[in-house]
Amino acid sequence: MSPTTDGEVRSRDELVSFVQELHRDFLRNGHEWENQTLGSFLEALATLTGLVPECRERSSRRRRLDLHGQSVAGRHGL
Repeated sequence: MSPTTDGEVRSRDELVSFVQELHRDFLRNGHEWENQTLGSFLEALATLTGLVPECRERSSRRRRLDLHGQSVAGRHGL
């Protein structure tokens, strides 16, 4: 089982699958990862997790401000 096509994890099983895939990718390509240690990875994850509500709020504002297919938010940095 893997995350849905929209990239969202909606269940415990999907979260387990996602973390397992992260682990497999690290074993194959860890030398390319920005965060080479568990500590630096967890620090980055904590920071990113704190930004998620803010990102969703901005995305929602962009959709509301979309006029005739042209994003007003994108032009004005909202």
